[in-house]
Amino acid sequence: MNQVIQLKEKAPETTATYLISQQRSWLAERLDVNYELMGYKITGKPTREQLQGLKAQIEEISKPLSEERITMALLQLKAITKERSMSSNESSLQIDTLVELLSAYPADAVLKGIQFCANTCKFFPAWSEIKDEVYWYSKNRVAALGAINAKLEAMQ
Repeated sequence: MNQVIQLKEKAPETTATYLISQQRSWLAERLDVNYELMGYKITGKPTREQLQGLKAQIEEISKPLSEERITMALLQLKAITKERSMSSNESSLQIDTLVELLSAYPADAVLKGIQFCANTCKFFPAWSEIKDEVYWYSKNRVAALGAINAKLEAMQ
């Protein structure tokens, strides 16, 4: 299981964290009272080119996983967890729906989220359980892109 759903190259969330940390002069974290990341705020005066450059780098390491690869990882997860009884049509619909939903997230986050579920879930997880883990691995990138896009729009 780990071999199929594990990335072999440098972890993109680590790369994203590094890229974001290099912009501390104009990109600041917004944290809640529990020090959880709520988002980022553009605090300095970055140029349009700086914003577009960071956006392109983050988008490059945030490409989604292919539908075939997501399907394979979900089927492997199904094979090692218990699931409620359902018809083959329902099962197919469940996998298709999860593939569609997971296609919006970065490849590494999807694989790590599914791997987390494989290691911790006795039963096949609900979408909310998978989404929580996938979001956790991609939240820095999502938040940084949101701040960058808002600033680029404001510059127009």
